[in-house]
Amino acid sequence: MTDHYTRRETLAVTGSTLLLAGCTSESSSEKVEQSPSEIVNAWLNEHESTEQDAVEQYSAGNEALEAGDYSSAIVLFERATNKYESLEKAVGDETRNHENGSEVWEILSTLGQYYAFMRRAATWRYSAAYERSVNDDPAASTEALETSNARFERAEELKKEFQVMLDE
Repeated sequence: MTDHYTRRETLAVTGSTLLLAGCTSESSSEKVEQSPSEIVNAWLNEHESTEQDAVEQYSAGNEALEAGDYSSAIVLFERATNKYESLEKAVGDETRNHENGSEVWEILSTLGQYYAFMRRAATWRYSAAYERSVNDDPAASTEALETSNARFERAEELKKEFQVMLDE
């Protein structure tokens, strides 16, 4: 029941957002208009600890699931789901502060989709652990893992799109 995504791969995909959060601030009496990347990086910096917690919970949940510690995996994936849901809501709130179709809006919308797919991946992993722990149903657990993997793969694609948009 091992997942083909190692902890290192999970951290590489989801943790790269943290590297992008290196926003610089200028101390000047006049207000300098920020670029879309600076605006997004500032938002990422503000939410860095929540994202780091989500990544850690998701990774620890994977480790517990692979080790057959399903009850721990359930708790960890529930926490990861809640963290990604919180990030999804926060980025949605920030997106509404920007003009629909603007570059900032597009970048934040893509980031929000990424968080949504990570939340779904964590939720399906929760279901996989639950099916093993509570229902003792390996077939249902395997099906839930396959669905989770598909959500995770889509999140990876969105993360790459996000990084390209942020670099432009």
